[in-house]
Amino acid sequence: MNKLNKSLMATLLVGSVVTPVFAEQKQATETLAFEAVDYEALFESESKAVEVAALSTKDMTETQGSFLNFVVGGGVGFATYAAQQTYYGEPISLQGSFYSAGVGALTGGVGGSLIRAAGGGFAGNAAWRPGMFGLNYGFSQYSSYRGW
Repeated sequence: MNKLNKSLMATLLVGSVVTPVFAEQKQATETLAFEAVDYEALFESESKAVEVAALSTKDMTETQGSFLNFVVGGGVGFATYAAQQTYYGEPISLQGSFYSAGVGALTGGVGGSLIRAAGGGFAGNAAWRPGMFGLNYGFSQYSSYRGW
């Protein structure tokens, strides 16, 4: 596929994920006026106590190791960058290495969290994986544009 087709496909994938978010927003046609009740809700008195509770052992074990997606994503991002640069006979730059590891960590860590939040399995992957691939592809296009 040529670059135009790849760019078009990435734009369509990202657009298919982003469009439903914008569909929920409503256009305001008139100015909004605050009433006394709104001000009270914004600036509540400090007499209400904040309820804080320590995490239970179960909560701690559920969150343990959640950074692993970021680490694996960063490693895969750097490994992919290094393999691509080696294949094409181009030098591996420090800036390109950090950029690729950062993008990998971002898409791997955030994408993994979003997939888990959507229920995991096939449904979670179908909901978030195309968007993460599109985001990763967009970042790689920017990297290519900058010459990293």
